[in-house]
Amino acid sequence: MCTLTVKRKDGRVLVTMNRDEKKDRVPETPPYEWPSPKIFAPQDGKGLGTWAAINAKGQIACLLNGYQKQDLGTDVLKSRGEIIPAILSAQEPYEAAKKMEVDQYASFDLFVIDGAELKHYSWNGQDYNHRYIDGQEWFFFTSSSWNQQSVKQARQNAYENWFEQGALIENNLPYIHIHESADLSAYSVLMEREDARTKSITQFECHNGGKLLRYWPDPHKDKEKFQQFSVI
Repeated sequence: MCTLTVKRKDGRVLVTMNRDEKKDRVPETPPYEWPSPKIFAPQDGKGLGTWAAINAKGQIACLLNGYQKQDLGTDVLKSRGEIIPAILSAQEPYEAAKKMEVDQYASFDLFVIDGAELKHYSWNGQDYNHRYIDGQEWFFFTSSSWNQQSVKQARQNAYENWFEQGALIENNLPYIHIHESADLSAYSVLMEREDARTKSITQFECHNGGKLLRYWPDPHKDKEKFQQFSVI
């Protein structure tokens, strides 16, 4: 139940991710510098892992749950929140992701960004595939645990409309990440359902050697209020 965009242009990388989660899930911890492994990331309050992080080299990883049918009844599997810390602490994140023993996890889509290179690792519970995403300026990906295909199509349509209208960015935030429809809030990128909602937005920016992390703790309440951290 998340949405990711990646912008790559003129040596600048901007990675933005909405985290959609159950309303009754344990609150997350805002981004901080983890002591071991040394990454900068928000932390899930239940599994104590993360869904989005950056390391001191400026390598970024984001993970979205896959929501495949075979995930049902897989509570005994390991938490997917431990994947990103392991990947970003490796000497070669791409290789670490490629060689990962994925059968111990429920399905997921993992994205690893290193400079202008973006790679997608997809595990559906049966097959593990990886591919490079070409150098297109914008990349978009979304997932949903509810009414999956309809939600994904609605969000894809919203993204295409936003892109065709100039890909507006306001207050450092690509406007698509706060797209919401009053009558179709369950299908929106900034989503709201009876049992779930967009909990936060995390963003990484790398340019000319500088690395920034921005975090919107409650984008429904305040779309302009965010925290910013320098990554050293």
